[in-house]
Amino acid sequence: TRQTGLVLLLPYLVEWIMARRRDPDGARPTPAALLPAALMPLAVAGHLAYLWHVTGSPTAFLQAQRAWHRRPDWPWSGIVATVQRWGLADTTPLQHVHMALELAAVLLFVGLLAAGLRQVRPSYSVYAGAVWLAALVSPAIADNFRLPLMSSSRFALSVFPSFVVLALMLRRPGAYQTWLTASAMI
Repeated sequence: TRQTGLVLLLPYLVEWIMARRRDPDGARPTPAALLPAALMPLAVAGHLAYLWHVTGSPTAFLQAQRAWHRRPDWPWSGIVATVQRWGLADTTPLQHVHMALELAAVLLFVGLLAAGLRQVRPSYSVYAGAVWLAALVSPAIADNFRLPLMSSSRFALSVFPSFVVLALMLRRPGAYQTWLTASAMI
């Protein structure tokens, strides 16, 4: 019922298309195999109907997001706002640290997404890209909030294909030791 629930529809469709293309035994998935895909938007629709019944608004979750200073915007808006707010005189050192960690998480995981385009299944890349797009289109920039990329490092935890790519990149002992050292220092 969350944004990422709808995001699951995309990799499912990619897998269905890929299964239709590879045809070693002449067995292809039928259109009926798309029926489970209907459950994903149906779950979201059910959640919206529930919100409408309970609150009188199917989009009550958007009002809840406003409490976190989130609003819909372009995917790069949070990154641009972070860079702009970095130099403000009233930004505290703690806010600088927080902004740096969140921006680093976004850049690292978007970089891992790009690096993994040829290393993981296309459905994994589609999933990772869609999760990041869903996360980045609602930055915490309303009311000039100081932490535009708030929770980006938490959103990264659900992007499992990036961890697969990272594991593939760290197969060499030297790369692994460098990563561990850098992680310990951070």
